[in-house]
Amino acid sequence: MWYGRRGGRLEVMTGRMVEEAEQRLRQLRQDEWSRLALAVLATGLALVASLVHPPLAIPFFLGGLTVGVLALRAVLERSDLVHRLMGDRDAYLIPEIRRHAEEAASMESRRMLAGTVRHRIAPAPGYHLRGRVAAVADELELLACELEDDTLDLDPASAVRCLDLVTRYEDSPLLNELLPADEVPVQLRQIRAGFRDSATCPR
Repeated sequence: MWYGRRGGRLEVMTGRMVEEAEQRLRQLRQDEWSRLALAVLATGLALVASLVHPPLAIPFFLGGLTVGVLALRAVLERSDLVHRLMGDRDAYLIPEIRRHAEEAASMESRRMLAGTVRHRIAPAPGYHLRGRVAAVADELELLACELEDDTLDLDPASAVRCLDLVTRYEDSPLLNELLPADEVPVQLRQIRAGFRDSATCPR
C-alpha cells in the first residue's frame, strides 16, 4: 500500500485503486486525443466557412475553442494524476508510471535536481534565502553531492520525493511555509535513505 498526501489528508492507496487509476489514465489519454482532434477539425471548418459561408465561421471557431479547453483540462488532470501516482510504489505496476519515476531517478534528472538544490541554497543576487532552506543548508549540500554521485543509485520513489521537495511549492514543506517546518528534515532523511551504492549490496 502507498501512503501519500492529498489536500493535507493522509491517504492509503490499495491495489484496487491502482487498477482504477490505470483505467483513468487510459480514459484521460483518449479524451486528450479525441478532443484535440475535434478541436482541430472545428478550427479547420471555421477557416473553410470563413471563405464559403462566413456566418458559420464563428460557431465553428467557438466550438473548436471550447473543445480545445476541454482537451487542455484532460491534459492537466492526467498530469496531476501521473505525478501523484509516481510516489506510489504499487503504482509502478503501471508501465507509464514506472517509466516516469525511473526517469526522475536518472543521472540526467539527478544532476538537474542537484543544480536546483544548490540554487535554493545560494539564490541569485536580489533573492532572499528562505529561513527553512538556511536551516538545512548543510543537509541540502550533502543531498546535492549524492545526487551527482554516479556511484550511487537512487530509488525512483525517493527521486520523486526529492523532486517534490525542491521544485513543487504546493507540496514542499521546504518552500511552502504553510506546511509544517519539522517535516523538512524528515523528508530529507527519507530521500537520502533511497541512495544505494551501485557496486555493493544495499547498505
